[in-house]
Amino acid sequence: MSAQTRSYVAAGKDLKKDFINSPFRNFFKHADRDPDAVLQEFDESAVDGILFLAVEDYIRMRGKSPVEFQVYQLWYLACHPEKMASDRVDEILETVASMFPNMATLSRKQQIAMGQHALEHAILDHDVLSDTRTELER
Repeated sequence: MSAQTRSYVAAGKDLKKDFINSPFRNFFKHADRDPDAVLQEFDESAVDGILFLAVEDYIRMRGKSPVEFQVYQLWYLACHPEKMASDRVDEILETVASMFPNMATLSRKQQIAMGQHALEHAILDHDVLSDTRTELER
């Protein structure tokens, strides 16, 4: 998984230095020390890829996933179509485009709103809930 993750890191960036041990890590790790502190210069979209990898790891480990993870996967790929593996682009693009049309052209706020809307519909979708790859709450 580490080698695969490194292959997605942008040229000129180092996974450990620029992402794992970033100054933001310690802020979140020690947030209990100063709960009123504000993180300056933090781009919330920087966590999108990390969350995507966490979701992917979970799915590979469990072999299924909650609806929220499924929607997040598609939302992330709609926002970042350049991240799709070339051997699956056509298959995934069709699903992404139907669920999140023109996502890449929207503002971050609109992207998040569209994701929320998709999630609200997906958690009520009988086909999604009855799929054996969907992990239901216990």
